[in-house]
Amino acid sequence: MTCIYSPPSTGRTVHWRHEGIQVAYESCTSMSICTTSISDPSKYKLMGDDRSTSLTIINLTTDDNGRYTCGVFNTGWQRSANEHLEALNPVPPARVFVSDTQSGWQYLNYANISITAGDPYIITCGANRARPPAVLQWLIPDDVTVVNHDQSDDIQDGYYISRKSLTITPTRNDHGKIISCIVSHQDLQRTIKYLVTLNIRVMPASVLLFLTGGNQSQSAVLYVQEDSPTSITCKSIGSFPATELSFWVPYYHIKGVLWES
Repeated sequence: MTCIYSPPSTGRTVHWRHEGIQVAYESCTSMSICTTSISDPSKYKLMGDDRSTSLTIINLTTDDNGRYTCGVFNTGWQRSANEHLEALNPVPPARVFVSDTQSGWQYLNYANISITAGDPYIITCGANRARPPAVLQWLIPDDVTVVNHDQSDDIQDGYYISRKSLTITPTRNDHGKIISCIVSHQDLQRTIKYLVTLNIRVMPASVLLFLTGGNQSQSAVLYVQEDSPTSITCKSIGSFPATELSFWVPYYHIKGVLWES
């Protein structure tokens, strides 16, 4: 806790009290000549200058809860301020999740995540309602291309919501690889491991439509003979897994009648 005062003063007396009981004292006649007294040096640490004074509480517990008063006295003036401290007990995370930015979908542990090769994909590991914040770490196979982002810790109703994201740019060779989020907390008996498997989709390099048995080209025009049965082949190249192919003919005529397929 820090108490800031003005105007600056080299000659001053500072008292820190907890529920009215003095825990630290400092009296200075100049910048370099000060007398300090601390009730329990293993519990409190006092630092100050001519503009501020700070009290550090070591190994904070709920016994340290209560009102703290900072009093600064000079020959010409005196100032004081109060702060109420409430130390909360540590709580392990109530829930761990993995989600993606694109859909917001939250995946179960050991789930498969379908992503497209070459497209950056942001995935987030999170831990809810922990105190203090949980520590999140991604474990990634060495040959998977990722960018790690810093962990964020947002406080809500006295608990922390922690998130750590990474951006994956997968290749076809990453299919079936497992990435893991490790969640640690001082009140967990052991770390939590959340696993997801990469299911990599590769878009077709090209799609061809041609007369069966004829030249396989990317021509947009097929020449067929009227009233003659014609076989047409659609071919996908380079996709993974295999592309599902289907024909769609929007309009055609049969014996003078217009049909829609």
